[in-house]
Amino acid sequence: MRSLPTRDRDRLKGTQLRQVRHRIPDWQRINRIGIEGRIALGQGSPENWIGEIQAWKELGATHLTFNTMKAGLANPAAHIDAIRRFKEATGGAW
Repeated sequence: MRSLPTRDRDRLKGTQLRQVRHRIPDWQRINRIGIEGRIALGQGSPENWIGEIQAWKELGATHLTFNTMKAGLANPAAHIDAIRRFKEATGGAW
């Protein structure tokens, strides 16, 4: 499956969330439903992870997943190392 460029993905995410907001009469009710943002190791770099996090926050995400699957990592230790690098690079951005 082909991935959309970040700018297009962000626009799509915003459109989808706006549609949800209009379907729920009381926006406060949506706060009971978590929104999970996702950042994939294979679709970004440490330089743009913070921007991705901020975009998810602006869209109202309550949770964030950093996905290391399908990134060509050789073993579980490499996945754990990638997660550590993500945490170090993003600091307290979430």
